[in-house]
Parts: sequence; structure tokens; C-alpha cells
Amino acid sequence: MIEKYEIWIFVPAFADTLIDVSGHCEVSSLGRVRTNGRLRALSINKRGYSFVSLSSNGWTKTFKVHRLVAMAFHGSPGMGMEVNHINAITTDNRSENLEWVSHKQNVDHAQSLGLYRAGESHNWSKLTEQDVIEIRKARSEGVKRRVVAEKYGMTEDGIKAITTRRVWKHIE
Repeated sequence: MIEKYEIWIFVPAFADTLIDVSGHCEVSSLGRVRTNGRLRALSINKRGYSFVSLSSNGWTKTFKVHRLVAMAFHGSPGMGMEVNHINAITTDNRSENLEWVSHKQNVDHAQSLGLYRAGESHNWSKLTEQDVIEIRKARSEGVKRRVVAEKYGMTEDGIKAITTRRVWKHIE
């Protein structure tokens, strides 16, 4: 659906910040931000999300635009809720493209679109799938966590996360 009209709503008060921008900051249904009637320039962070810096009472804070729009048009989030971009375009902050979801729902959505990288295809991965198999085998054979951690240049907590399947869940 293409919106014919842009709707502006004042940003509600935030419970999680010292800065109260409610009453002088508006967001639009098209994902734009203005204060005192003037459009604000948006910036893009390194993860690809739009943000804006807002000031109040001598304090300045950056806000992600998608969260401002979602709060204004979809209400306050429940505990632990995140904003999902339905079309997966992180700069498309139109209210119709945003929804509150749990972290699991957000990850599932990204995985269904092929956007979520896990295992060795993840940018931060230090290990290969074969390393994970070897780590789990060594631990099942009684090799101490400290010894395994030293071999792979990891922490003991990292090894525990692998052996308890908190991470690398997709590897048997």
C-alpha cells in the first residue's frame, strides 16, 4: 500500500532514557523526523539503521528512527520486544513497514529471508564447523575445558557455550 498522505505524530515519552523528547519531536508515517516544525537530517550507522540526534534540557542522545516511528504509531513495546522491518530494508522506516516482535521472531524473519548468517559464514566467527565438532568430541572424551580453550584460542566460557549448544546449535 502506498500512503497518499504523510501523518505526523509527537513522539511519546520514553521510560528508558533521561532525555524526554516528547512534545517537541514528531515522526511521520513515512519515517521522517522533525523538531519544532523543521525536518531533521538522518544519519546511517554502520549496521545500516537510520538514527537522529535529539537534544533536551542540555542533554543529547541518538535515537534509532525505526524505534521512534514504531513507538509513535504502534505503541510502547512490551518487555524485550524489538522492531522488525517487514521488508528487511533497514532504512525503510515507514510505519506500515514496522512491527514489534520478540528477538526470536526477528531472527526467524531474517533467517526466512536468508539475511541471518550463522556458523562459519558469520562475520565474527573464529571457528569452522569442523572445529566445533572436534571441540564437542574432545569434551565428550573428558578433555578439560581449559585445554580445549587454549588449543582454539578461546575462553573456557566460549567452549562451554559450544558444548551446551547455546551457540552453534545447527551443528550436531
